[in-house]
Amino acid sequence: MAKVVAENQTDWSQCLPYVTFCYNCTIHSATGFAPHFVLTGMNPRWNIDLLLSDKAHETPSVHQYTAELLGRLYKVHSLVREHLGQAAESASRWYHRRVKPETFQVGELVRVFNPRKFVGRTPKWTLHFRETARVEKRLNDATYVVRSPKWKSSKIVHVDKLKREPDKGEGVSSETVH
Repeated sequence: MAKVVAENQTDWSQCLPYVTFCYNCTIHSATGFAPHFVLTGMNPRWNIDLLLSDKAHETPSVHQYTAELLGRLYKVHSLVREHLGQAAESASRWYHRRVKPETFQVGELVRVFNPRKFVGRTPKWTLHFRETARVEKRLNDATYVVRSPKWKSSKIVHVDKLKREPDKGEGVSSETVH
């Protein structure tokens, strides 16, 4: 929108349909398809396509059109699911590549990262690993189920959001977790 709206920003409502159309016709990196194609099973028709169309427009029967459309949509949706799975796996590998491998045992006390910001306080001096929790379950190499008495229920936490509870000899007091 910033590229097409006037400097005084009063014409944004006239630009919105064009920007939306262009967005819906652009191939998404995760799915490999444009949102318009995923929704309708057809490539969008631009003005130039309608003006310069050189092939005769076929009019299939309703049953034939419906069968073809459902077939296309089924195929597109299965391809989109496959592409999204690949994109999720790629994003997961990218995220996990910087994680330091750390293993926690069930029952072990850990500190949980909490990025909460407080108004009037500088985040530079905030203790983000303030909450203490106990490991309840290890789901896989990267995720754990932890529970703190301050929470209503257990939480699933990524390993890079956990730290070992420091020994009492290190000068940091720990909260008791039951």
